[in-house]
Amino acid sequence: MNIVCPIDDKDDAIQKVSSIVSSGAATGSFSGPSGGAVHIDGKWGYSGGYTTLHGRTITDLAKKLSPPEKPKLEGLGCLWIPIIYPGVILAGMMPFMLLSGIIGFLFNLTIDSPILLVITIPFGLFTAFSFIKLFLRLDRERKEESKKAIQKWEDAFKKWDELYYCFKHDVVFNPSTKVVIKMDDLSNYCGFNQ
Repeated sequence: MNIVCPIDDKDDAIQKVSSIVSSGAATGSFSGPSGGAVHIDGKWGYSGGYTTLHGRTITDLAKKLSPPEKPKLEGLGCLWIPIIYPGVILAGMMPFMLLSGIIGFLFNLTIDSPILLVITIPFGLFTAFSFIKLFLRLDRERKEESKKAIQKWEDAFKKWDELYYCFKHDVVFNPSTKVVIKMDDLSNYCGFNQ
């Protein structure tokens, strides 16, 4: 397929959008001796030392044509289980431990009394595991939402990756459909904003 600008049917000023974005961005670093002059209140001073600099630069055109950042998978993951579960179990049992302490105080019962154990342990564990079940459901829903957002972004990125830019007419176009897209409508056309 011969790719040409849909406005004038020429290929002398077109380039793939992804190429413009990748070639229009650069990162770099510098480490080494440096020096400089300072001018304050009419007096000059000189300074020197060892410097480490890191930076990233991007052209205005590459910035305008860049897709939004890819969403990340949300959720706590299994690494948090050893931290969260004991905390949730303790939090769920605390009200019942407090209640059993009050009952024990009022009725002069010791902490190892069977009635206190019957009150504290089953109700506390039920509450704790209810909290864990709720936590797992919310975490699962959050992961599902982020997976949908990632899939939506990937679909939009495929559409974005087909696009070309005409430097002469300052437009983006899809060579297979001949659709001309204004720069401001690029994210909407690809589906990043939906």
